[in-house]
Amino acid sequence: MQKENKKQKHNKTKIMKIVKTIVFVAILLLLVVIVFVPSKNKNSISDKEKTHSVSINQEQQTEKNSIPKMFFTGNINEMQEKSDKRQIQVKYESDNLKFESYAILKVQGSYTLKFDKKNYNITFYEDEECNKKKKYDMKWGEYSKYTLKANWTDPLHSRNIVTAQIASEINKKYGILADSINYGLTDGFPIEIYINNDFLGLYTLNIHKDYLFNLDDKDENNIAIFANTPEPQAFEILETEEWNNYELEFGKNNEETLEKFNRLIDFIKNSSDEQFINDFDNYFNKDSVLNYYCLMNFAHLIDNVTRNIFLVTYDGKVWYMIPYDFDQSWGNEFRDYSIITDYENRHTSYYIQISPLWNRFKKLLKKEIDLRYKELRKDILTKENVINKMNSFYSLIPNNTLEKEQKKWNNKPDYERTYINEYLDNELIYLDRIYGLSK
Repeated sequence: MQKENKKQKHNKTKIMKIVKTIVFVAILLLLVVIVFVPSKNKNSISDKEKTHSVSINQEQQTEKNSIPKMFFTGNINEMQEKSDKRQIQVKYESDNLKFESYAILKVQGSYTLKFDKKNYNITFYEDEECNKKKKYDMKWGEYSKYTLKANWTDPLHSRNIVTAQIASEINKKYGILADSINYGLTDGFPIEIYINNDFLGLYTLNIHKDYLFNLDDKDENNIAIFANTPEPQAFEILETEEWNNYELEFGKNNEETLEKFNRLIDFIKNSSDEQFINDFDNYFNKDSVLNYYCLMNFAHLIDNVTRNIFLVTYDGKVWYMIPYDFDQSWGNEFRDYSIITDYENRHTSYYIQISPLWNRFKKLLKKEIDLRYKELRKDILTKENVINKMNSFYSLIPNNTLEKEQKKWNNKPDYERTYINEYLDNELIYLDRIYGLSK
């Protein structure tokens, strides 16, 4: 018995020595790693982001997914201009809403009018004569008018809504338009459209821009103007209420409204540098402009430098800048299927240089721009955030819908998944360098 106890003690002592040896070696290895393995530059956000194994992944598509469907009955042939409209009948089917209605369909867009697959605005009515509007709650409350986006230039059908989601996150962070739908940004979801039972295409059904800003039609200082100006004519003083390259989306079309707008334009073009810096807050909501500028560069919003801009005021003096229509985001430049490499001379940089607003803003408020970019890069303007949102939205679209879309319109979503990842990697290296986050 004593021999057995001695043997057990000997074995325990032996095991303890082995355990101590293992612990010692483990501690030694950990010290070696800490001392000799170089740490990453804490200021280089883009280096960290390269470690994210994120990609737009088609495996997320599942056949069990279903998306809403809208069936048109009528004739929509040869609708080419914004003035073209047709009366049709509509049947709508989704998991939580089904209805049949009369409707008026209009072509929507400007540059996109030349494409075969059209965008549309649709307004629902109770009666066949289309005299009494009918409201339906698609997602955002009860409204009668919606936009059907064809996303012709974006095979992923995701850029517009995902970029709007990011812009909305930014507005939320700074409390901008908190009482408005999606903080003043567009929103939507995928939908299949059929015409006389034939597949017309994959679209997104979006909240119409008329409802974005929670404006009061009884207040003459509530104004929304849509800037859709070619670059050389950006921010010109207007002589008459015809509005030229602008659209008065909300407000009274009179001389008083024109004067309020021209006050803003005069400040942009004719103020001294000192006035531009010191009085900026008397003309613009600065947070909204800083956010716009940072997102415009981060997402390469080539189509939002001088056009697709909402200028919104609630007091007739201070204007918010809100971007709209993002199908040209994330390197989607003229659909030439090539990765942007010359960032110094890319089209967005060129248009900023010739814009009366952005050229002055970049030069005179550079410190505030740099600070805002660094703030946003911590949590919102990241590759991970963009790709995660792309994945989430794109995964809503079933495989069979994508196959029907590709067969009808010859889209190239496979290429796009690789493209956006490469674009973001290259873009963030460039931007982090010019905004002082890396060398």
